[in-house]
Amino acid sequence: MRRPVFSFFIELSSFIVVFCVTFSSSLIAQAEIVSPEEALSFLKEMARKSTDRDYWGIWSNQDYFSGRKDFYEVVHLRYIGLAWRNLNEENLVAVKKGHYRYVVDMASGEVRGIYPLYNLPFLPPPPDDLELLLENYLLDLQDREGRVISRYTGKIVRSFSVDEKGLLASQAFYTLEGELKEQGEFVYRDYSPDYTQLVKYAEAMKKPSDVNVPTISVDGKKLFQPSLLPPGFNLKQVYLVKNQGRDWYQMVYSDGLEHFSLWQSVYPWTPSGEKKTRKISCRKEDDIVTLMGEKGGFYLALMGNFDLEMITQIFNSITWKGGN
Repeated sequence: MRRPVFSFFIELSSFIVVFCVTFSSSLIAQAEIVSPEEALSFLKEMARKSTDRDYWGIWSNQDYFSGRKDFYEVVHLRYIGLAWRNLNEENLVAVKKGHYRYVVDMASGEVRGIYPLYNLPFLPPPPDDLELLLENYLLDLQDREGRVISRYTGKIVRSFSVDEKGLLASQAFYTLEGELKEQGEFVYRDYSPDYTQLVKYAEAMKKPSDVNVPTISVDGKKLFQPSLLPPGFNLKQVYLVKNQGRDWYQMVYSDGLEHFSLWQSVYPWTPSGEKKTRKISCRKEDDIVTLMGEKGGFYLALMGNFDLEMITQIFNSITWKGGN
C-alpha cells in the first residue's frame, strides 16, 4: 500500500491536520461515520464472532495487480486455532499463532517456516489492534457493509461486509490513491463441518506449540530503530527469534491496520573494529518488500507491504538509538 513520502511528511508536518480535513471533507461528508465508541463496539463484536464458531470454508481471492486468483481452504476450530491452505499448494498449510503464521508440511508434520502474519484477507483486524486502528482510521457503517477511511488522506483503505451471523463475509484492500488492489469473499462456509475430514488441520494447528517465539522488553537492549515512520505507526512489540542458527530481534510496527517488521541480528556480523555499511539488497515476494543490509556491523532486514520508495526511506532513517 502506497503512503505519502517522508520528505512531504517532514516538510509539511504542521500542515497535515489542515490538509487531511480539507482533502477528506467531501468523502467524509458522504459517509455515515460512526463514533469511535460505536466503531470499537462493532469491530470487537465482528472479531469475537469470527472466532466464536467452528467452520470450514472456501475463500476466493483476486489480486488485481498481478491478475492472480487463488482459492483458500480455511478451517477455524475455536478451541484449537485457525489454518488455511492455498488449493494450489497440496501439502503446505499455514497456521495462525499470535502475530505469526507457521507453515507446516502436512506430509512430514514439520514446521517449514515462521513468518510475520500481517493481514489475512479472510480475517477482520485483531482485537488488540482496534484502539490504535481507530486513532488512525474512521469507520463508515451502512447495514452489513463497512469502509475504513484513513484520517490522514481521507481515502478508503479497506472495505468489508458481514454475513447474517455477523462474521466477515468479504473484504477488499485499496492503495493510497483509492485503487482496488485485492478483493475476496467466502464463496462457501459450513458452520457444522465434518470433523473427521479436518483431523489433518487440527494436527497442523498444534505444531506451533512446539516452537517458542519469546516476547522481550526493549529496556537495556541495543536496538536500531527508524527515526522516520509513516503517520500513525508505533513500535508495537519486540520478539527474540532464531533463524539459520542466529539470534534476531524482530521489531513489529503498526498503525492498527498495517504492520511492518525490522529484523536485527543480536550480535554483530563483522569484527568490532570494522564499522562499514554494506550495499543494500532488495527482494519482493507477493506484496511484501524486503530491504537487507548492514549498519555498524549488525545485519538488518526491513519487511513490509510498502512500495520501494517508502520502505527505502524507512530503511535509510534507521539509527542506533532510533527515533519515534
